[in-house]
Amino acid sequence: MLANVRLVLDVEVMPGNKHTSNHSVPGLWALLDRIGRDCWPTQLRGDKSFSSDALMNECETRGLPYLLRLRMTNNIKRAIERMSRSGGWKNAGQGSDDELKNQWGWGGLTTHDLARCRLAARLVALVYNWWNLFVRLAEPTRHLEAITSRPCS
Repeated sequence: MLANVRLVLDVEVMPGNKHTSNHSVPGLWALLDRIGRDCWPTQLRGDKSFSSDALMNECETRGLPYLLRLRMTNNIKRAIERMSRSGGWKNAGQGSDDELKNQWGWGGLTTHDLARCRLAARLVALVYNWWNLFVRLAEPTRHLEAITSRPCS
């Protein structure tokens, strides 16, 4: 997904026994290789499940900056507390994954028929892209989530 434009570039639906990020990362690299370096995002952002040494090493090898959520271990909590006292923190953006799951119904697409599940996920992504383009044309200066951009009833 492109963070500022908020478009889904591709959907990777895996069987239930291959649900971790380790199984979807090869699809990510295949997508980036397919679209070419000049179309890459300026930064890769990922949830805490993507915070693996393998992914970070590959990003560094390919020269792709990344921002990944950390697992909140006790050492991480202490480091954050120590750094937050020094100031200089900046909002890195948030919410797009939760928006897709909570407002667009992209959570729990499950079936034994993987082809139908992939089709449903791609349809959600397509409508999500259309809606984001529509509301961006209506309000070009800011991102509106689906729940705040719907007309009042």
